[in-house]
Amino acid sequence: MASVAKLLKTAEKYGVTVVHHGNGHYQLTGKLLVNYYPESKKQTAYVAGTTGGHHGVDEFRAVMMALKPPVKALDKPKAKRKNNVRLVRWKMWQAGFRHCYVCKQQFSDFEETTLEHVIPLDKGGLDHPNNRALSHALCNQLRANNMPELEHHEGPPVNSVALLPMLVQAVPPSKMVEKLLPPELQGVNKETPW
Repeated sequence: MASVAKLLKTAEKYGVTVVHHGNGHYQLTGKLLVNYYPESKKQTAYVAGTTGGHHGVDEFRAVMMALKPPVKALDKPKAKRKNNVRLVRWKMWQAGFRHCYVCKQQFSDFEETTLEHVIPLDKGGLDHPNNRALSHALCNQLRANNMPELEHHEGPPVNSVALLPMLVQAVPPSKMVEKLLPPELQGVNKETPW
C-alpha cells in the first residue's frame, strides 16, 4: 500500500491521472497512457500501443513513462509494418480520419495521406489500429521517429505548419518530399546534400 500512496502523490505532483482497475492494475494518463502493476512481483509497466513492458518500475518512473516518449526495451524487436498500407489508409479514410495527426490540417483528398504511427515503431510502437493515424507525407517525414507533441513548451499549442520553415532548416527533406514544400522553401538548406 505504501507504493500506491507514493504513486498517487507522485502522479498528482506531475499532473498525471491515476485510475485503479482492480487486481493491482493502475492506468496512468498523462500525455501517454501507461498500464502499471506496482503491487506485482515484477512491478511491470508499459505504454499502451508499444511492444513490451518494463520490469522493476518504481512509482516515479511509471509517472515519467506517461509524460515522455517511450524507450524501447532493448530485448524487444522492432514491430514490422504490414504490407497492406494502402488498404489500411483507405479503411481509416472511410472511417472518417480526415485531419493530419501532426499539423491538424484537413486533407483535400485520400492521396495526400500517409500512415503515421502515434508511437513510432523505432520507439517500440505497434503496427496496430490503436497506434495508427494519417498524416501528410511532409509532416510524417519531419516528425520521423520523434514525438514533438510530448515536448513541454509554454504558451499555445504549436502548429507544425507555422514551424515548417524552421524544421526545413534543421532537417533537410528528401528529394521525394521537397516537391511538396511551398515554393519559397524549396531549395532551402542546399549545403547539406540529401
